[in-house]
Amino acid sequence: MLYPGSAYITGNISPYIASYYGVTTTQTSNILLTNMVLNAFTLPIGTWLCARGTNPKLTLAIGASIGISLMFFASYTKSYTAFHWLYSLSWVINNGITYFAACNEAWKFFPDKPGLASGVILSGFGFGGLIFDNVSTALINPLDYAIGTPEFNQVVQEKFGYMLRVLDVCWFGILLFGIATIWKGPDNLDLKLQQLRAELESPTTPETPLSDDRINKTDDRLTTTTVDRLTAPTLEAAEADYDPSQFASVKEMLFSKQSIILYFVSTLSVFTGFFVINQTKNFGVLNGLVDDKGLALIASIGSIFNALRFPWSWWLDYSSVKVVLSTLIISQIVLNFTIFLVDKNWYTYALWMWMFMNLEGGFFVVLPNTIKKMFGSKGIAVYGFFGSFIAFVGLIQIFLDDFFLKPDSLKSYNSFFVFNGVLSILALALLLLLYKDKKYVPKSLRK
Repeated sequence: MLYPGSAYITGNISPYIASYYGVTTTQTSNILLTNMVLNAFTLPIGTWLCARGTNPKLTLAIGASIGISLMFFASYTKSYTAFHWLYSLSWVINNGITYFAACNEAWKFFPDKPGLASGVILSGFGFGGLIFDNVSTALINPLDYAIGTPEFNQVVQEKFGYMLRVLDVCWFGILLFGIATIWKGPDNLDLKLQQLRAELESPTTPETPLSDDRINKTDDRLTTTTVDRLTAPTLEAAEADYDPSQFASVKEMLFSKQSIILYFVSTLSVFTGFFVINQTKNFGVLNGLVDDKGLALIASIGSIFNALRFPWSWWLDYSSVKVVLSTLIISQIVLNFTIFLVDKNWYTYALWMWMFMNLEGGFFVVLPNTIKKMFGSKGIAVYGFFGSFIAFVGLIQIFLDDFFLKPDSLKSYNSFFVFNGVLSILALALLLLLYKDKKYVPKSLRK
């Protein structure tokens, strides 16, 4: 995950891109938004490969090799338009295809602790930014020239392409290590379903319903079970409660009421995180923080906070979706509406950015685990189509940036944070009023 997570350097190198190609930071901010839109087309490919049981070594090799090649070409182009698309496609193809390869296998190795297992793996996404934010700054601006000065512009012109190529070599090394150390997880599903079948078909207990605890103890569970709503004690009822996806198509699960509600909760919740990741450095400059290394340090420590996302998904192993997600959203609302406290102060700026980044990481580890809990082993394919909410957010944010943000206006940025807080309030209302903490019941087994 260190390589996919390095996509977070986009915010850190935004001033370098703007200086090298002679464009505004508003234009460079659209790079990450482009990534978000295009990710809707590549994430379903990656999750489909996982759902069909493709060897994760092959998945990593395909996605990462294409991404590394495109970044190499991007490092040589003198056209901003060409760079924009080569750079974006590099991340979109790599991250969309490889993002869930390791998580999918971790869920197989640790079926009783899926939140913790996938959370630890996805923490690597944050550490990628931590490492390569600092590496990129050290490569291009080791003397820490202030952003926008003639000296800064000169070193950027001399070293920008070189910086990208050095990073590309690092990522190639990470790819080789990943391919060598990732393995397919054991197929526990068939074994556990066979155990359920044997227990239910046993002649010694023909009339005894399988208890909630006995069904759920072998897998993750939500706060309520579906057994009491099925015509149990049938074999199909027990299997469906263990893994609903065995009795429902991806289309049925995707267009279920639970899925649609969660889709809109997700969409409204992640505007803030993407905005912060995209605008961290620009927002800092508007707060009078023009020290390049100081801003890189804030971004790097922010990456640590982003990487410390696994406690959120670990908590989900023991608590309900509503409790965990509502805590994330309420925390985000408080930060959005108190953004004025930053007020050109290095310490408050750093603290707010770090907390925002932790919450952003929390959303993106809780959501896939929620879908897996809800739909079972093939739920990962449903999450692939959830990538479209990222595209939707990206498209909307492009227009909102143009509407709200003025390059030299701190007030416009603060107003945008407040607007994001309003969106988070809407997400919280949907979650608390409409979302149900229940595993999905396939249509074929409903009363």
